[in-house]
Amino acid sequence: MNPELPRGNLGLILLSILETRPRYGFAIIQAARANRWDFDFKEGSLYPGLHRLEGEGLLAPQDGRGGRNGEPRKYYALTDKGRERRWVKREECSAFTGGVQRLPTSGVSPGACLAATESVGRTRRTRGDAGQSPVFKRHAL
Repeated sequence: MNPELPRGNLGLILLSILETRPRYGFAIIQAARANRWDFDFKEGSLYPGLHRLEGEGLLAPQDGRGGRNGEPRKYYALTDKGRERRWVKREECSAFTGGVQRLPTSGVSPGACLAATESVGRTRRTRGDAGQSPVFKRHAL
């Protein structure tokens, strides 16, 4: 896998791993490996990613015990906002993937697709909240 791909999707990957239950850092790495995802978290990206999601209100920290000796651990759990964001990001990812798969037969150049994708990203960053996503609005109706 291209090592650049997980960078832009780290949030979605972390939210997806935490979908089933709260986990601490090393357990997140183990879950990624168990799912045979073709990338490896580095401490330099995992913890900043978790802290960023926590700062956005998508994750809530929980104190707990883990490991063989029951050492104190900081677990991360999805918040309701985190569940919403996970759903929105999955829908966006699915729509993007479907669009890329249709490119060879659509007559749309890859450059035009990339420009449109970047435009949507700029619009989202300008507007802010994921709740404003057309995908989210369609689901909410």
